[in-house]
Amino acid sequence: MTSSIVRPNTALRRTSAVAAVLALMATMLLPIPAGATGATPWTHLRDVASTCTSDSTDPTVVTLDADIDEPTGTLTVDCAVELDLDGHELAVRNVVINAGRRLGIDDGSAAGSGVLTADASDSSTMAGIRTTGADLIIRRGTVEATGGTHGAGIGGRSGGGGGTATIAGGTVTATGGSGGAGIGGGEEGAGGTVEISGGTVTATGGMSGAGIGGGAYLGDGGTVEISGGTVTATGGMQGAGIGGGYLRDGGTVTIESGTVTATGGMHGAGIGGGQEGAGETVTIAGGTVTARGTGHAAGIGGGYLGAGGPVE
Repeated sequence: MTSSIVRPNTALRRTSAVAAVLALMATMLLPIPAGATGATPWTHLRDVASTCTSDSTDPTVVTLDADIDEPTGTLTVDCAVELDLDGHELAVRNVVINAGRRLGIDDGSAAGSGVLTADASDSSTMAGIRTTGADLIIRRGTVEATGGTHGAGIGGRSGGGGGTATIAGGTVTATGGSGGAGIGGGEEGAGGTVEISGGTVTATGGMSGAGIGGGAYLGDGGTVEISGGTVTATGGMQGAGIGGGYLRDGGTVTIESGTVTATGGMHGAGIGGGQEGAGETVTIAGGTVTARGTGHAAGIGGGYLGAGGPVE
């Protein structure tokens, strides 16, 4: 039995009888070659993800056949990859999605019990899953991402912005290292774009980072849109629950539905600015929202010494 397989997506090619034949051939499983020297489930997955050339219209689909435990390994994604955990566990040090590339995470098993763990906590700059300039889409399964010092759990490494993270389902736990957001910017990095429409999301910022949003010092909140799911966001000391890191503004936060609990770190707003950061723009059109500032910060609005900004 092979431990990982690749199924190229060929749905768009099935437009004629000839195309159907090509599609059938293209969807054959491509296992690790029997005579491949040193090939393992990990090296096969790593090499496929880093050398593929597919784009978002025809992504490379990788399905796990067994657990993979590589606590010092880096999974680099250099094309459009759809990763199906299929009930298995994949543990690595970190995941790097190169700029302009996309990683989708799903779980085709009946129980949806697959787990991706990216734990960069022993590093000085890494994000658990780096998305700067790239796209991450989580649909099903469990994702646990922890940043190293100055890195986000999901988002930027030290100095890096958050890119685009879309969560449509599953269970996601993201924890930033010191200065990094749980989901968003690394230290001195802006939050990027975070869209949550389903699932259970727990995001905790490291020291001075937002739970969801910007990292410390130069990390404005970016754009956060929540239209479903259960979201718990907690800022590190001086960071907002959702919004800006220490000294930075909250960005644009829109909540349409779902259950959202946002708690700022000391002097950070629940939703809005980190300490000394303005609230900027917060729109709540629906859902159940609990926002708590701590110290002298607002529940929704500015952090301590920060202006409030409009709330709709």
